[in-house]
Amino acid sequence: ELHEMEFRWEITQLEELLIPIDDDRLLERHERQLLVDAVFPTKCKIRMSDLPSRNSGLSAENPEERAPFVEALRVLLCRWPSVPSTVANSAPLTTLPLSQLEEREAELILFYCQTFWSRAGRAPVLPRRIPPSTA
Repeated sequence: ELHEMEFRWEITQLEELLIPIDDDRLLERHERQLLVDAVFPTKCKIRMSDLPSRNSGLSAENPEERAPFVEALRVLLCRWPSVPSTVANSAPLTTLPLSQLEEREAELILFYCQTFWSRAGRAPVLPRRIPPSTA
C-alpha cells in the first residue's frame, strides 16, 4: 500500500512538472486528477480498513487484469514530452494481443522510469506485489 501511495504521489508530481497548469484552471487540474486516478484500482486512502488480500491494478499477475490500468497509464504518459511513438500511436492496450500488450507495457515502464530518473536523479518507487501467504 505504501509503494502504491508513493507511486501515486510521484507520478502526480512528475505529471505536474511536465504538463504545468495555471492555478486558476480548476477544470484542467480536475481532469488531470481523473487521469491519474484511472491508473489505480482504488481511491487514494491514507487509512486502510483491511490489508489487501490480492494483487490488483498495475500489480495484478494476470496481464488481462492489468490491461485497463496499463492503458490508463499509457493515456496519461501520452501527454508527456518525448513519449515513444509506439506508445503514443498504439491502439488501446485492452484490445491488443497478449504479446503486444506486454511489449507496450515494457515500453511504458522504461519510459516512465527513465523520465523520472532524468527529473529526480533517482529511481521511482513502483507498485509492488503482495508476497504469497506462507500459511
